[in-house]
Amino acid sequence: MKITRRQLMQIINEAMYDPLHSLRKHVPSKADGEELTPEEEIRLMQYNKLMPKISDPNVADEDLVNLHTLADTITGYKDPRPGMPDDSLVGVREQQRMFGTSVYIPVSYLPAGVKPSYSNLKVVEEEIKILPNLVDDLVKSHAEHKAKGGWPKDVIAATNQILLYIDARIHLISMRGYNARPGSPINVQKYHTGAIGYKATEYNEAMDFMKQFGWFKGKI
Repeated sequence: MKITRRQLMQIINEAMYDPLHSLRKHVPSKADGEELTPEEEIRLMQYNKLMPKISDPNVADEDLVNLHTLADTITGYKDPRPGMPDDSLVGVREQQRMFGTSVYIPVSYLPAGVKPSYSNLKVVEEEIKILPNLVDDLVKSHAEHKAKGGWPKDVIAATNQILLYIDARIHLISMRGYNARPGSPINVQKYHTGAIGYKATEYNEAMDFMKQFGWFKGKI
């Protein structure tokens, strides 16, 4: 899908704050095969223990609040901005609503300076946060289709909007961070690999439903 300058600027303006604060930045940034220091190993262990629990859509309310508070304590995070949601249950739920549903998108591209060959393709995984209004539209349209039946035109439209949004985000990320060979495409390998966060269960159910339609096969 092509991205216009207007759409790209909208994406930039809608750049979202991470509700998990600095937990993801807590993960050591190392090249493959590079050894971690003892401190970095502890940080990685903390991340691996906390993130799956925080991301679990079925986590108990009390546990969710405690996990967010623990993440802030471990990383030393203090939000300097006034009016941001706190780590009460209301605050945590508002964080989930405000900052969307996370999906992890595999992307392939040809790095600069290498020969055009399939074996030279680089594959990376990017976390994309789907805006809450897009998630709400998909979940609502799918629920209405289940209740009424018929041709799921609203579910299709909502799915297309999400795919367009993912394309826009990947386009922006690639412009900022990929050293791709000029003229070579940036390819999204899969648009649906399972979501976590806000309404993740309903989102995944709707996306799984869309797999039966021919033009989405191979994409999601």
